[in-house]
Amino acid sequence: MAADLTSPSIEGAAYLGLFDKYDKDHHLPESGESWSMSVLAKMWKDNMDQGGSAQTNRLLASNYPPDQWEAWMWFQDQTKPETWKGYVEDKREGMTDPPPPFDPNESYIDRPSSGFNELPVKPYDAKSGGKGGVTVSTEALQHFANTLKAIVPAGGGILMESKTAVDAVDPRPGGFAVAQVTRNLIVDDAGGGLKEDVKVVLDRLQELLYEVAEEVSKIAKDYDTAEELNSLSVQTFKELTGRSDARLGVLGDSGTNSEAVAGN
Repeated sequence: MAADLTSPSIEGAAYLGLFDKYDKDHHLPESGESWSMSVLAKMWKDNMDQGGSAQTNRLLASNYPPDQWEAWMWFQDQTKPETWKGYVEDKREGMTDPPPPFDPNESYIDRPSSGFNELPVKPYDAKSGGKGGVTVSTEALQHFANTLKAIVPAGGGILMESKTAVDAVDPRPGGFAVAQVTRNLIVDDAGGGLKEDVKVVLDRLQELLYEVAEEVSKIAKDYDTAEELNSLSVQTFKELTGRSDARLGVLGDSGTNSEAVAGN
């Protein structure tokens, strides 16, 4: 902790490096305890005990060896108000203000961009020509299928980009026991861990959405008129979307394990 520099003191002078400078200028040993600091700390106390202050000297030269008195006179000059103020200002020019206290509500790191580009698919804006009731448009179904394929094109898209990003995760929290256990929960060297679970979920979600897009596209082609599409029964629809429905069930079984790290 920095010394109080509001007024001259032995601690403040040491913080400002005055004793180191005196010892060096007078060819005194620079290693070990500072000669000038040791001598002047005693003389400072003697002066205070006799009613003196940083600006008032109560000591007599006859009571001290010449080299100690010379150091005391030098110190009296260094602790004059304007001289001391100059030392303090020079010291503070090379210092930075302490950081503000931690604020849990403050965002200290800018969130990085996802890096994902805007989908090249515009919102569906066709207007229905029917009045009342509910109609199904094959054009709308095909638009929906195209939108899904824009999100999850075969072998690519944002989910596979996310998988690549997850694959690069390699935490190294340290060599102590709890750190190793934590790492193994995330990146198990045996091939498991949260990292692999997330990659599996992303693969399965990619397959699911692509399958849905393929099935919806097929329905739009097979039932090419609104009348045929409106006549499609729930049971037939389930049969036509059976593959994606099965994949949805498998996706629900992913990532259900949970573990915790015990620590002190």
